[in-house]
Amino acid sequence: MDATHPFRRRLRTMGAMSRPRVLLADDDPRVLSVVSRYLDLEGYEMSTVSDGEAAVRIAEADLPDLIILDIMMPGIDGIEACRRIRANAATAQTPVLMFSALSEEAEAARLAGADGMLPKPFNLPALAEAVKTFFATRTAS
Repeated sequence: MDATHPFRRRLRTMGAMSRPRVLLADDDPRVLSVVSRYLDLEGYEMSTVSDGEAAVRIAEADLPDLIILDIMMPGIDGIEACRRIRANAATAQTPVLMFSALSEEAEAARLAGADGMLPKPFNLPALAEAVKTFFATRTAS
C-alpha cells in the first residue's frame, strides 16, 4: 500500500469505519438517484435533497464533508444556497461543488463561494474525480 495515496491518507485520517459524507442537492430525481448511487459505490455516505432550502437546512444539521449543489433549483437556487452556507459559521468552511447546464453561471457560483464548478451534462467518473480531489486537497491541508 502506498501511504502517500490521497485515498489511503483520507481513510487513515477519517478512521477506517467512517466514510466521507456528501450532501447532494438537485431538483431532478434522476440525477439524485444516479449520482448518489454512483458516489455511494465510490465510498461516500450520501444524503440527498431536492431544493436549496433543504440543502442549507441539512448542511447545518448534519455538517457534511462536501456539498454538491445544482444551480437551478426551485425556491432558493444553488447560488443563494451557497451564499447561505458560506454565511453560517458552522458550514462556512465546508467545500461546495456546483453544477449547471449554463456555463455563464460559473462566475456567479465563484462569487457565491463555490470551490468548484462542473458543467452539465457531466459524466460520473469526472464527478467522482472532482469529489476525490476535494477530499485529497482537504486532507493535505
